[in-house]
Amino acid sequence: GPVGVGAAYVSDNLANEDDESDTIVVGVDYTTGPFKIGASYLNEDRENDQELDRYSGGVNYEYGPGMSFRGTLTFVDAEEDGTGGDDADGVALLVGTQVEF
Repeated sequence: GPVGVGAAYVSDNLANEDDESDTIVVGVDYTTGPFKIGASYLNEDRENDQELDRYSGGVNYEYGPGMSFRGTLTFVDAEEDGTGGDDADGVALLVGTQVEF
């Protein structure tokens, strides 16, 4: 159908047992005609008191056979608790086109 839904959960010990990471990702998209619109959310928690949240939304427009225009807007919020700093926020806008032949 026109709706897609996905989710993932990953638990990783990374380099050692003192640096475990748990990640959750969920996403949804909807296709109507030549447009596909989607959104996703990611949360990563590490044992060393680091947390990352990412929110993304995007659109894909197929303007011809094998040709599409794409755009994504992403917000990132990274926090480090217990150390008194190193918090960061970010915004990214990506645009592009894909040509397949």
